Amino acid sequence: MLKKLKSLFLLILVVFGLTSCNPLQSNKYSFKDITNKEINDVSQVLINEGPMQSAQFLFEGDYKKILDVDYVLSNMSYNDVRKIKEEYRFWLYLTFDNTNEGINFYVLDHKLYYLTDEVLYESKDKVSYKDFMPNDFQILNVTVMHDYGMYISGKVTTLLNGNLIWFNPSEYGIHELVAGDELIIKYTGKYEVQETYPGRVNADKMDIQSIDVIEADIVEFSVLTIPGSNELGLVPIDSKYNNYLLLNEGYVLSQDETFKKYDQYPEKTILYASLPKTTGSIRVDGLYDYKPRETISSTEYTDIRNALNLPELSINDVVEVRYERGYIGVAPGSLINIAYSFDMEDKYMVLNLLEMPVYEDTTNNWQVTGGGYTLYSIFTNDQRYDIKITNGYISIHQKHYKFIGEYISFKYPRLETNGFISYQETVEVWWNDTFICEIPTNELEFKQTDFYVSTEGDIVGNWVVKTGFGDLHFLEPKIFEHSNTYELTGLSLFELVEKYSNWQISQNGQPVQVEE
Repeated sequence: MLKKLKSLFLLILVVFGLTSCNPLQSNKYSFKDITNKEINDVSQVLINEGPMQSAQFLFEGDYKKILDVDYVLSNMSYNDVRKIKEEYRFWLYLTFDNTNEGINFYVLDHKLYYLTDEVLYESKDKVSYKDFMPNDFQILNVTVMHDYGMYISGKVTTLLNGNLIWFNPSEYGIHELVAGDELIIKYTGKYEVQETYPGRVNADKMDIQSIDVIEADIVEFSVLTIPGSNELGLVPIDSKYNNYLLLNEGYVLSQDETFKKYDQYPEKTILYASLPKTTGSIRVDGLYDYKPRETISSTEYTDIRNALNLPELSINDVVEVRYERGYIGVAPGSLINIAYSFDMEDKYMVLNLLEMPVYEDTTNNWQVTGGGYTLYSIFTNDQRYDIKITNGYISIHQKHYKFIGEYISFKYPRLETNGFISYQETVEVWWNDTFICEIPTNELEFKQTDFYVSTEGDIVGNWVVKTGFGDLHFLEPKIFEHSNTYELTGLSLFELVEKYSNWQISQNGQPVQVEE
């Protein structure tokens, strides 16, 4: 009996010993306990899906549900801690409203880990990977950089990962791009880049849903003499940035888009450095002799109608409205999106656009290489009025107005069509070996067609429109081939020839020159 009691005592001792062998896990800690920060102060969460993925994107899940849980001290070995950083399943980077410093959480084996300089915390319970998964869209992370005269001699060109900007930043609420800014582009479709320098993105294959910006930090530096020499160096005002890495070869950008090396400035000049937030190092991507993103004061606002000196128009004056969206600096032959509308609501929206605010910008910020434009047109019975917004600016009579209103799209278009991006105002029409005339490139509006029924009969001879991006071969007066088959949605080729030349097209489709 005594032997059985001893065995039972030993069994109880073993069981209780096993369940209490890790005293570190007996205390629970909150998010605030381990980070010394409030979960409600989180301003943004970025997520990376593993060490093999370079992209970070904005996390749109319920981060409070994931992070505001119980934590315990972990007793992992050094090798296990290293494994967390090298083999993590997810990495979360948190920024806060009241500080520029961010913190990192790692996820591995369904556990959250938070590492301080002294200890490692882990979530008490396991987390579900489903809470971290993104939606069906794709994410592209690009960083703003400047080209200092390599692309265009003597001129600064703003690039994204070495590519010309292929969208209009102001359409996404971006009014200034600073070197080191990181753009998180959410899109559907395909990200396709032409391998040149600078690269050119095929904007036609990419439908951007939204763009978030992680703005680079702006830090003051001073131009000072290096001790023991006569050379000038670049010294941060705050010593915590002393171990910086300079990436832009020391070029400093001015507001007038000129640039020079920092050692060409007088000693004690204050310069402004832009440092990306998410690199994990002190990296200077850009230098400026003005403070980027500084608020404009004493600005006088007007509206688009006054800036363009347009007449007062009522809804009864408007016959039709049109918009056109295209890109600058992309390959010629890329497509422009065009829409027309008779709808009353769409007409009202364009009229309301005339009342949206602008201000005259006397800087050179409007000088952006690349980007995009939106052209709105109002047609009355006898006039056409155009409002062209290029990279967020409306330019007229050598004045440049910053547009701070909202872009519009038609709700009920009667026609959605396309045009060609071209850097030539006209194209040539040829019949066999005979030059016929030139017609404006913007007269060619069309839509792709996979099937058409011949309504005009066969055309005689070989009708070709010669462009800077290849020949358009016409099968019928409204049907042409150029990689795909397209149908003109406006005037036919024959009608354009008769409109812009002294040639007439006979009933059998041959050109006949009319004597003047």
